[in-house]
Amino acid sequence: MGQPKCYSIMPHTNLSRTENERVGRLLKFLDCSPDAFHVVHTVAETLQKSGFQQLYEDDDWIRGCNLRPGGKYFFKRHDSSLIAFQVGRKFQNGNGFKILAAHTDSPHLKIRPISKRAVNHGVIQLNVECYGGGLWHTWFDRDLSISGRVIVRSPNGDQLFRRLLNINRPVVRIPTLCIHLRTSEERDNFNFNKEEHLQPIICDQVHAALLKNHNFQDPWLSSQEPMLLTLISEYLQCNVQDIADFQLSLYDNQNASRVGMMSEFVCGSRLDNLASCFAIMEAMIDHGSNLEDDESISVMALFDHEEVGSESIVGAGSTLIADTLQRLSVTLMGGETIFRESELFHQSKRRYDLYCDHSQTSIIYLGLSFYRLIWLTRSIQTIQLSMNVLIPQL
Repeated sequence: MGQPKCYSIMPHTNLSRTENERVGRLLKFLDCSPDAFHVVHTVAETLQKSGFQQLYEDDDWIRGCNLRPGGKYFFKRHDSSLIAFQVGRKFQNGNGFKILAAHTDSPHLKIRPISKRAVNHGVIQLNVECYGGGLWHTWFDRDLSISGRVIVRSPNGDQLFRRLLNINRPVVRIPTLCIHLRTSEERDNFNFNKEEHLQPIICDQVHAALLKNHNFQDPWLSSQEPMLLTLISEYLQCNVQDIADFQLSLYDNQNASRVGMMSEFVCGSRLDNLASCFAIMEAMIDHGSNLEDDESISVMALFDHEEVGSESIVGAGSTLIADTLQRLSVTLMGGETIFRESELFHQSKRRYDLYCDHSQTSIIYLGLSFYRLIWLTRSIQTIQLSMNVLIPQL
């Protein structure tokens, strides 16, 4: 008998090479952005490579930054929100702004300011809390990692530095109770206590005892889990005593991917709202190469804390965008401004028909849903509408 024939079925798609490359950049963007700090860092790096100049809020933009038509700029606030803008070469005083906005945060489990918990049945756990309105049952039995921002002291203690941390490997886990200890009703309902069952395991007590025992004099350090501090110091290559503070979160360590017979779907964590952040960033960069006939200022606004109300100093409810527009020009009050906020929407799902109003269904077709269109003129008028904007590149 002859050797059996082997067939290779390769993923194929209707997207062009340019569009496939854009999807590849989206996947990389998702993987490099496990939290709001890394989102802003990734966007800032990409903008700088595309010719954008970094500004700072405490700079004198009038005398020291030389803002001019054809210029491209961005600045960050608290490392978790970002504003970028580019001035059309035909811009004149009295012309308007074009603004696209999205948010950098997503629901996640956040490590609490006091991360230490009592040893429970021989394992070391971290003290976490729910940020935003997440589907928390999906966090069980996943490979979870830790990322965020850490404040580190200089060796002599006279300076503080902000350091990004991404422990890009599975390091903590939230296990479920085995089926043998659950009734059939409990298995069907899958009820859990957020304050008790969502606390992840980072280490067992035996291995923790084998490591160096830290006796901290600093009150803040003594309130933190020593295994977490040790992990941070190893990745940042600093002394544990030099760690002054942190804002850390858990995230799913599985990379984003393309799935489907023709690789037509993108699956990954934090698509809400990083897909919008990516699309707006790409639009800004693409438009930045053709400012010759632009008569307005194009603005990208990426806000933090949308998942918890947007009312912080880095949220959309702050004065961040108003301060930016006012600083750019105090003479543009009569100019027309177009504002579009980009947010993901949910397609009607056949498997969950009971949760949908069939007279108001929505179908995804290679696009993002811009659900709010606001025209800002002398008298502000808000128009609520739903529209589907086709973006074939995505």
